Amino acid sequence: MIVRPVLCVGYAWELLNFGELQAAEVPTDHAERLLESRMDMNGSADGKTAEMVVVNKVEFSSLRASLATARGYYAQALGDASGTIRHARRVMCSLPLAQPLLWLISG
Repeated sequence: MIVRPVLCVGYAWELLNFGELQAAEVPTDHAERLLESRMDMNGSADGKTAEMVVVNKVEFSSLRASLATARGYYAQALGDASGTIRHARRVMCSLPLAQPLLWLISG
């Protein structure tokens, strides 16, 4: 799971669904770091390049939206209205145009 961001986010959602809000932060943060390391090919903090494995390219294309949705879920569970709105806006900016079903669900 360490090198598979889609799996990290799936695991985070499982934790969220079971009410393990703080535990869900760990795989969510890890998936975001993997995405950032992909954007910045200089590597991770320890100087090693993170090797990321992507098996499901369709899920990967909407990964940023899924991460923002998870963050919004967490913010809403904590009663953080402004955080919920901020993350909802991130979702709308992150949705891939090629997946209209996601737009219908989020709109």
